[in-house]
Amino acid sequence: MRRHIPILGAFTALIVASAVPMAVAGHSTFAPGDLFVGVGGGKVQWRHPDTTLNRVLSTSTSSPQTTGMALDPAHRLYSTGYTSNSINLFDPTGAAAGTLGAGFNSHPESIAFDTFGNAYVGQEGGSRDILKLGPTGSLLAAYNAATEVKGTDRLDVAGDQCTVLYTSQGTAVKRFNACSNTQLSDLATGLPGTAAFDVKALLTGGVLVADSQTIVRLDASGSIVQQYDPDPAQNNCWTALTLGTTTDHFWAGDRCTSNVYKLRLSDGLVLAQFNAGRKTSVQGLAVRRGLTAATAADLSVSLTDQPDPVSPSTAQNPTFVLYRSSVANGGPGQARSVTVTLSTSGGGAIDIVQGSGWSCAPTTASSATCILQSNLPAGSVAPPINLVVQTPVTTTPTTMAATASVIGNEPDQAPGNDTDAEQTSVDAAGTPDRFFTFCPPNRTCTATTPPGPDDNTTSSFTVPADPDVFGILSVEDVEPTFTCTGGATNTQETLFTLPDGFSDAQHPIVAIKSFVRAGSGVSPNDPICVLKPGGTPMEIPPCLMAGIAQPSPCEDDRGGSRGVLSVTILIADAFDPRFAP
Repeated sequence: MRRHIPILGAFTALIVASAVPMAVAGHSTFAPGDLFVGVGGGKVQWRHPDTTLNRVLSTSTSSPQTTGMALDPAHRLYSTGYTSNSINLFDPTGAAAGTLGAGFNSHPESIAFDTFGNAYVGQEGGSRDILKLGPTGSLLAAYNAATEVKGTDRLDVAGDQCTVLYTSQGTAVKRFNACSNTQLSDLATGLPGTAAFDVKALLTGGVLVADSQTIVRLDASGSIVQQYDPDPAQNNCWTALTLGTTTDHFWAGDRCTSNVYKLRLSDGLVLAQFNAGRKTSVQGLAVRRGLTAATAADLSVSLTDQPDPVSPSTAQNPTFVLYRSSVANGGPGQARSVTVTLSTSGGGAIDIVQGSGWSCAPTTASSATCILQSNLPAGSVAPPINLVVQTPVTTTPTTMAATASVIGNEPDQAPGNDTDAEQTSVDAAGTPDRFFTFCPPNRTCTATTPPGPDDNTTSSFTVPADPDVFGILSVEDVEPTFTCTGGATNTQETLFTLPDGFSDAQHPIVAIKSFVRAGSGVSPNDPICVLKPGGTPMEIPPCLMAGIAQPSPCEDDRGGSRGVLSVTILIADAFDPRFAP
């Protein structure tokens, strides 16, 4: 049953190209947004995103009709030679680079790629099979798909990497599952035009169909929701479609008039238009980094910081912030050559940048680049990148920040989540976060004033050698005015900043605190206490099990010789609430 949908053809923008194709000075390699127009005679017009002609490419085999076109994951251009029974290849410089596959049964009319680089070819004649070719052109499968008037003429691959949508110059949009080798029910029947040609799956849902007298938009159930026709008086041979670099527009070509339009998806507004020239027949379109449903990815990046706030660095003791960057791919296609650029501001200096499976290197003191060494499949998250940044030396509160941006080889359908930033508060000098303090034997630790900045206590800290957990413990020795019950004074104390992320008690931070015993009244049995500014100091209890931070913090071991007492303390991120301010 046909539904009467208003045709969107009344809106026209001001960008209208000359009807005479004239080449202008341009770039030497395919660039994002470049438009390719199959104009017959084995010719392909290579145009800039603004439609001006860059140059005309010639296929390596002659064909009066140049029909379907697509770009593979390596950004090489393929054009189906309808009458030459060949698929011609151009490298990213536009040079003819031979053909893909061989022995087509009859009239290969269209080509589309899945996320793995496999090509699907629709054949108008002969067996009319849909062919699946590997990235090198080897025949992987031939699917005996149902047809209508002609063959499996024009096709596209859906985001599930299995469903092939195709037309047969009839009034239906047909579907075939290449993963299960199964014919599926038609997406739509009874389209309004006399013959359906190009079909493109939309990332926003549904499909577009070049339906001769009109361009039809179907929703996911196959219902007509929109029609487009910028000039119904001229254009009655809509044949070619391609999707743009963003989800809000597409390109359409009429083979009889050789008119090509860039149309806004929402309302049909003409964003640009041109005529490909006399004696041409526009039957194929493609866009570099066009958002094809099977190959587009959705990379996103998020950034966290730990700790926040943090004490500033001093000339004697630097402090650090660990920024952790996480990259995900929402699909539907896999992402190749995933690259993250990291930068800092506010006086922070990069100390370390690393990540399992990433190749990372600082480019300046405030920037670094990391490249993922494998493809990132749809629906997966890459291992985190750890960026360790030294805080600035300052005596007043300030703010430092880090920014992460991600890009991949594939077109990104949602670029708004490709960048994230995290700000970190840097306290005034001498403001501690959490700190240990030592007290004489059998006494309860109490604080009378906040810690001060001057002390020479020897302290050392280590973190677990876990490649998936990279910890930094900022250390600053301080000497507070500190008393313990019973009158003892002049205790030894160490300020430390506890990073987040160590929530597993079996993989804790290991803090080794060393105290000089000679002349200080320190006993091997003296307790260790912990305190947050403004809180009540509490004695650190022994660990319930050796090597496990339960409770946290807990004392795991102590020993010493030659006047030095060393105490091993285990700390997990779940800081004991008894020690909160």
